[in-house]
Amino acid sequence: MKIGDKYNWPRYNEALVKRGEEERGRPFSYPNNFIKVFALLRVVFRIPYRQLEGIAKSLGKVLGNPAPDYTTFFVRTFQYESRL
Repeated sequence: MKIGDKYNWPRYNEALVKRGEEERGRPFSYPNNFIKVFALLRVVFRIPYRQLEGIAKSLGKVLGNPAPDYTTFFVRTFQYESRL
């Protein structure tokens, strides 16, 4: 950040802005029924988890909601797939 005895203020300000963009707080919690629907899709159509993530992202863009990643699907659907 320092250039000789002077500060590089534009670079310092950019670093402050980037620091404020970090994600903090509790992660988004997905409802059980939402996960159950995707677990059902996975079992019925034998869709891999990464493809489920793609479907969820496409649906999330339309509905304006965040989509879980494939690891979230794996962890959360494991309990439902044994019952289906």
